[in-house]
Amino acid sequence: PYTTLFRSDAAWLGGLADRAVALLDQSVRHVSDPGLAVAIEHLRGHIAIHRGPVTKGQQILLAAAERAAPINPERAVVMLAEAAYASFTAGDAATMLLAAERVASLAPPDPNGRVAFFALITRGMALIFSGQDEPGAPAIRAAVEVLEHSDELRDEPRLLAWAAMGSIWLREADIGRALLYRALDAARRKSAIGALPFMLFHVATDQAGTDRWAEAQAGYHEAIGLAREIGQHSDLGVALAFSARLEARLGRSDQSRRHADEALRLSRKLGLGVAEVWAIAALGDLELGQGRAEAALAHFEEQRVVLRSRCIQDADLS
Repeated sequence: PYTTLFRSDAAWLGGLADRAVALLDQSVRHVSDPGLAVAIEHLRGHIAIHRGPVTKGQQILLAAAERAAPINPERAVVMLAEAAYASFTAGDAATMLLAAERVASLAPPDPNGRVAFFALITRGMALIFSGQDEPGAPAIRAAVEVLEHSDELRDEPRLLAWAAMGSIWLREADIGRALLYRALDAARRKSAIGALPFMLFHVATDQAGTDRWAEAQAGYHEAIGLAREIGQHSDLGVALAFSARLEARLGRSDQSRRHADEALRLSRKLGLGVAEVWAIAALGDLELGQGRAEAALAHFEEQRVVLRSRCIQDADLS
């Protein structure tokens, strides 16, 4: 079973999602070791987040983290962090906060760099997403500082994208940006194809927050093409939505509408709340840019309703 798990992980990183899932299904039939069973569920949840439905991955990881807590609390912390990110993708602010609180309860008083990073970044993300920027931002700054002095995530391709979270969530020009681009370079060097759509999306989102819009659009399009090719449907839906918003602002109406419409279909099929919010916003921006204020207002009102229903108070999504 251990060999099968390693092969499954390699298949996932190689962009062979169906093969990875088939190997996991094969390995789970022969597992008696609780630690191995948790490792299998960790990879299964990780894959489900990126393929969809995203809530499936969220629930797998939350349940497996509780099983891991007594035997491997460090793995439990990582799984809860990934579950928190799944909650963000789903637009589920309440579960994101709960996952962050559980991470804090598992972290020892003097955690190692890995545990400290995940505890801080998860707390910061969850607080900002629920509108609590004042305590959230310092937690993320502290997480970036931990990561800048640690090599612990650099050799794990599935977790490389976490190095991108600092600059994305803080929206500050100089915080964590070097980590972001270093992580993308590492993913490319390792040929971690399965990690690339996620990484490319985060790099493009960082660029879209600056004046590098052409590079951001190219990054989104690479993420879209790769996610579509290897079957990462959740990553596809999110990249489509964010790309549509940027394209609306660039005046590329047909492309933006096409991407927004596809993002909405995927978001409602796979539970991608964040993609739904941004796709609706893109449609509002399109109408506003074409002088149709009433039509734009209808989209923005729909966006407000979705945000309120999901308890999302992150200013960057409104």
